[in-house]
Amino acid sequence: MHYSYDHNGNFRFQPDGRLWNPAWANVLTNGNLSCTVTERFSGNVWYGNARELRVTPWLNDPNAEHGAERLSIGGVSLFAANDGFPCEVVYGFGFARWKKRNITTTVWIDPNADTRVITIEKRGRFTVEYDGEFVLGENSRCSKLVVIEREPQGVRVRSTEPGVQEYRISADGEFELTSKPGLTALVNARISAEGKLTILSGFGDLNYSNAESVRSYWRQRVQLGHDPGERERTRAWLIYQTLACRVMARCSLYQSGGAYGFRDQLQDVSMLVRVDSGLTREHIMLCASHQYEEGDVQHWWHPPARGVRTRCSDDLLWLVWAVCEYAEHTGDRSLPDAIAPYLLSEPLSDDERDRYESPETSGVAESVARHCERALNLVMERGTDERGLLRIGSGDWNDGFDKMGGGSSVWLTWFAASVFSRYARLGAGDVNGAYSAYALELGKAANSTFNGKYYERAYFSDGSPLPILDSVAQSWATLSGFGDPVNSKIALESALRTLYDRESKLVRLFEPPFSGEGKSPGYVSSYLPGMRENGGQYTHAAVWLAMACMATPGLEPDGRSILRDLLPYNHMAEIYRAEPFVLAGDVSAAPGSYGRAGWTWYTGASGWLLRSLENCEGF
Repeated sequence: MHYSYDHNGNFRFQPDGRLWNPAWANVLTNGNLSCTVTERFSGNVWYGNARELRVTPWLNDPNAEHGAERLSIGGVSLFAANDGFPCEVVYGFGFARWKKRNITTTVWIDPNADTRVITIEKRGRFTVEYDGEFVLGENSRCSKLVVIEREPQGVRVRSTEPGVQEYRISADGEFELTSKPGLTALVNARISAEGKLTILSGFGDLNYSNAESVRSYWRQRVQLGHDPGERERTRAWLIYQTLACRVMARCSLYQSGGAYGFRDQLQDVSMLVRVDSGLTREHIMLCASHQYEEGDVQHWWHPPARGVRTRCSDDLLWLVWAVCEYAEHTGDRSLPDAIAPYLLSEPLSDDERDRYESPETSGVAESVARHCERALNLVMERGTDERGLLRIGSGDWNDGFDKMGGGSSVWLTWFAASVFSRYARLGAGDVNGAYSAYALELGKAANSTFNGKYYERAYFSDGSPLPILDSVAQSWATLSGFGDPVNSKIALESALRTLYDRESKLVRLFEPPFSGEGKSPGYVSSYLPGMRENGGQYTHAAVWLAMACMATPGLEPDGRSILRDLLPYNHMAEIYRAEPFVLAGDVSAAPGSYGRAGWTWYTGASGWLLRSLENCEGF
């Protein structure tokens, strides 16, 4: 697949009349109305929540020849297809464009109106066939085939839905689709004096800006100038991936969740603090309001607060971590004084692993500092094992370790030591130095797990160690600031030797993967060995390893090498296969698919890589 970038940082590629699998996507959004597009055109469209307010179906098939919507002229798709016709595709910040058979089609979503705009430019008179399936909610479905014809007098819209008559319009016209949640979706066709056909769809008034104003809006948001170099262009796409996909749209070609993840989006917005500190502060306040009075939080939720209460252990720490990130990077120390409410429901009983619920808003509202302290105090109350390591609960950072019972986590202990220490330095509420002292205890306990070559990752409830060399325990020995410098460097060197395949530019999460034999830590074993969290490259963790190396004297070149190797355009397209302009969340280390990217766009690794590149001198 041939691809390049233009002087505005837009990504261009040219399918040659045969589809490339999997599809390469772009995400378009204004935070309310969103859609994914591929070179084949439509992925899916949704309003607000990608799972519960779908407008068109999510197919969950990156190899599908087309999505739920199709546009054609004379039976030939306006987009890339297995039809032998070349098609040039341009993905930009906030828009996508296709050029095929002297026809130019452009799609964008207006930043200020919940309107998706499709413009079709072609000389002469033509008829556009539109074939679309609409979900209009989570479950209800209807189908509608609409033919939009350009005529000398204007535009004619004809629906083939049974019982709907053909009708004419002069310059404007619309038909309505009523969705299950009570929203009214509008479709509107317009024609300009120059002969450009414009198809609008969305909710409410179908007003829209032109394509250039949309491109200008997004270039400002991703802080991209004219004719950017490689570093600036890479940075801009990482901002766009994190902001547009992870924070605003919360959906991609590979996941249609729609919910907010407590720890997930907290990390995303914290990485954007240098881009939009107001967004970071606003989201921290939102997450504080999804904490229970007892100090635990909703692992994820659909607005306003329908979600799951779990025993995941690291969830308690990410709000505190984000508050520290915000205060340290902005110098704004007023956030801990801001007031936020709690959620109210019965705590999980002893026999409950989790609970999906719609809790009430508590009558108690306290400062963000008190929210942080309730979380930290609950961490302390849950206690440690005989080594002084924190309990893993129903999973720490790796949710796949969900069957370790009363086991403990070395990574969690490193991370908590860092969070307790940073919050104490913030000076918001470390009464009598209790948090500082606890951080030292945790650091000492984690240091005791060094086995001469590396730090253990976790322990089962019977005290036996998880039999893997896992990168995150080695990385956070350094990143926490509590690891013994000599042992931490030895641990990182072990991780580099064992997990970093320099020739294939791949950094595995741990070795060996779980094969189904022996004790299993949880559902991570359900993945094939070498896939995703089961010993494949989980890019989130690979960035942490790079960060730790760059913070270790003598290993800085290794850290920079990892960062370069994570960049998708530094991989061979025939092996990697995913989009070269956005980051993949995972890369396979399994036989038969070694080096092939998996889930792209919707990954928190993009924010961490953004932060790492900005802090990497000489990259």
